[in-house]
Amino acid sequence: MMSEFLLIVIIGMLVYIIYDRENEKKPKNDKHIVEDILPEMIGKMCEIDFKQWLIYVADDNSIQGVIKDVDDDWVMVEVIKKGQSNYKVIRKSLIAGIKEIQ
Repeated sequence: MMSEFLLIVIIGMLVYIIYDRENEKKPKNDKHIVEDILPEMIGKMCEIDFKQWLIYVADDNSIQGVIKDVDDDWVMVEVIKKGQSNYKVIRKSLIAGIKEIQ
């Protein structure tokens, strides 16, 4: 009886250790990464990727433009198409990634 209980405890511990290691391998939340990078990108030409297609902002899942301003919830981007400058205001929570364009 005692050996069966010990076997169940050991199997439970092994399952927990394996599960815990899998959680360590998963990437951390990207939300903080994007929020940390955005203030450094002000005034730079960037490509912004979205988590979903935003019909009012772009023709596909990304835009290219100069980041003009960043606050707690929003990002203002100047997009130049066909010689005309337009400003787009985007909620931070919809941004999947950002990279600087040289």
